[in-house]
Amino acid sequence: MNRNRKMKRKITASLAASLAVVVGAVPVLAAESSIKQLNTDNVYKEETVYVNADASGNQTSVIVSNWLKNAGSEKELEDSSILKDIQNVKGDETYQASGNSLTWKTEGKDIYYQGSTDKKLPVSVHFTYYLDGKEMNPSDLSGKSGRLRIKVAYENNTRQTVEIDGKKESIYTPFALLTGMILPDEIFSNVTIDNGKVISDGQRSIVLGIAMPGLADSLGLNKTDSSADLLSLDIPETLEISADVENFSMDPTFTIALSDILDFLDTNGISDMSELTEALDDLEEATLQLVDGSEELFNGTDTLNSNYQELDSGIQTLKAGIDTAASGSNTLAEGITTYINGAAQLSDGAVSYVNGEQQIADGARQLEPLIAGLNNIHEGTALLYSAMDGQGSADEDLRVASGQLAAGTQLLKDNLDKMSGILDSLDSVEQLGGQLISEAQALSSTLQNQVATPLQSAAGAASQLKEQLKTLESGLSSAAAAAAQSAAEQLNIQIEAKNTEMQTKAGQVQAEANQKLSGARNAIQSQLDALDQSANPEAAQALQTALQQLDGDVTVSQPEALQPISASDLNITIPDEALAPLMQTLTILETSAQQFASFLANPEFSSQLETMQKQLEALSSFQVPTGSVSLLKQSVNALNDGMQQLDSAIGSLSGKVKGMNEQTASLPEAGAGIQTLLYGFDTLGQHNGDLISGAAELTQSNPLLFQGVQTLQTGTAQLSDGALTLQNGSSQVKGGIEQIKDGARELKDGMQEFNEEGIEKMTSALKDEFGELMDRIEALNSNTCAYDTFSGKTDAMDGNVKFIIETEAIK
Repeated sequence: MNRNRKMKRKITASLAASLAVVVGAVPVLAAESSIKQLNTDNVYKEETVYVNADASGNQTSVIVSNWLKNAGSEKELEDSSILKDIQNVKGDETYQASGNSLTWKTEGKDIYYQGSTDKKLPVSVHFTYYLDGKEMNPSDLSGKSGRLRIKVAYENNTRQTVEIDGKKESIYTPFALLTGMILPDEIFSNVTIDNGKVISDGQRSIVLGIAMPGLADSLGLNKTDSSADLLSLDIPETLEISADVENFSMDPTFTIALSDILDFLDTNGISDMSELTEALDDLEEATLQLVDGSEELFNGTDTLNSNYQELDSGIQTLKAGIDTAASGSNTLAEGITTYINGAAQLSDGAVSYVNGEQQIADGARQLEPLIAGLNNIHEGTALLYSAMDGQGSADEDLRVASGQLAAGTQLLKDNLDKMSGILDSLDSVEQLGGQLISEAQALSSTLQNQVATPLQSAAGAASQLKEQLKTLESGLSSAAAAAAQSAAEQLNIQIEAKNTEMQTKAGQVQAEANQKLSGARNAIQSQLDALDQSANPEAAQALQTALQQLDGDVTVSQPEALQPISASDLNITIPDEALAPLMQTLTILETSAQQFASFLANPEFSSQLETMQKQLEALSSFQVPTGSVSLLKQSVNALNDGMQQLDSAIGSLSGKVKGMNEQTASLPEAGAGIQTLLYGFDTLGQHNGDLISGAAELTQSNPLLFQGVQTLQTGTAQLSDGALTLQNGSSQVKGGIEQIKDGARELKDGMQEFNEEGIEKMTSALKDEFGELMDRIEALNSNTCAYDTFSGKTDAMDGNVKFIIETEAIK
């Protein structure tokens, strides 16, 4: 059982050390080391020696980090250390020093402390650089190109004197040293190593080499005696790395030295061949378990890599979603800014509209006196038409009177030859002529007073009305009331859409962000649960830190909703339809009045009236001449011709008056339209105050709305920055996991090769070559050759020590 525990401890130690080299990660503290120690209640001292060296490997500084395990089992713990500048790095426990002796007050806890020393290391490493076959100083290599060769030589500085087969011999304390470096492909190509492996991930080459300086000499493998079968076992003591370089520079290298590589081999009590065979079988079994463990490690890292690929994909999706939300918030902000500007313009336009509406209303009120005039024009025209429409008696209607007079003159003409009734006819004619004279005189007065003068006034009034209507129409157009209503409706649609869009986008952003964050937390938690935290504290701490950074939910503040404009306040109807027929009627009225007035003022018409009047006067004073009936006939013919022309002119005048009467029939409706227009302006003016106050209220929320959208933009920008940080960090973790996977694969392959080419050959040879070689193995595995402390410990403590050597970069 004790042997199995040691073997498990060695498996874990080898794996952890190899992984540390592959990823280039060197912890500062020895606390929570990845190497599992013997499960015991005794105080155990684990030392990790961190060595800084120049590019050639020369030691420049040494810091030792110590972990006193199970120290809490004692209130005061005696310790020994050669370190200077000792500091407690993970607690408040104190100590008292007396020379190299330390007394710790544990307070029931393990102790973690570190210090420095200039003590020489038990093992050392030296780097020699050759460029194109010529040895070069590291400082001279920066920026150079060519074929590079790096020779890594290891030196074991610790020898012990032991007795082997009755003779005193000096052998080396067994150490295994693993050296790793990461070489970018843009600088290094065609990389090879003689005692190790080269791993490429497509962007860089990861080089891992191993050597055990002094072990071959300690086992006597350099002799040429009966141990010839063992000579095929190649135990490397140097490394050589070659590569083509372009513009050379190199990051630090790391070398880990382990001193307990033979602890798992228990040779105590072996006295014959059967016991040796049993021990070697145990060695083979342990090696096979190492091979199986390395394969399980590779499978685990492969699973970790696959799962983290999904996690990283989710993080990339989360970042893309947050970027989309940020872009949407910017678009929303632009829309809200446009809305704010539009609301301000609408408020200014409402004020301008109200001012313009008031001016137009004032102008429209000037039309009010015309309502009565329009009615009078229509009534006067109707009265004029009724006096000459051919209806009624001759003393009531000019058309009837002129027709009768024309018929009388025609009758006079026809009966001129009937001398028997001529006197009676002359009396009738004289009587009718007097009546015609009276009617003709009345006609002239009527045409002048009741037709010509009103028509001229009507034409002037119609012209004035047209100009005022044009002014009114221009004012109404500039007011753009219909445009204001349309703008209000469109703004309300945009306000509602923007409110919905803001709420939807805010909800989507919050839901998507929280969903992605929850998925990321679950994935990390799954990896953390599946991880052996005590064996992989650095990976566990990285996952725990990522989990803490993703703790909590994203909350996106809901922006304040935009207030809609009241449709009733802006639903303004201007009776523009009343103006068109009114303008058309006034145009017809003006034209007809002017035409009829022109007709009445025509000299020809006046001449006809004057001629007719003279003829009628002549007829009324007519007396039968004593001298000649022919002269009478001539006069009657002339009178009849003039009367026929007069009757025709009166008939034409009656038609024109009829047309004017029909055209002026719509003037009362035009007056009513003016009245409706005035009422509409009164109604419109009642909403002006509400319109201005509503527009002002609309702009009052603009500052708060603008502040809200700025807060939304700032929040989404911060969320996007955080997602970018998470994305970059995830990419680094992803790369590290891929490197761990590659290192685990190489470790698995190396362990298989180590088993096949090393352990199997060695155990086969050892079973055949027993004697001195077995004594040497026992000596190497004895307490005499054990190296369990560097900075010192008490005899009551067990111990373990490992060395990590970091060379400086070449830039």
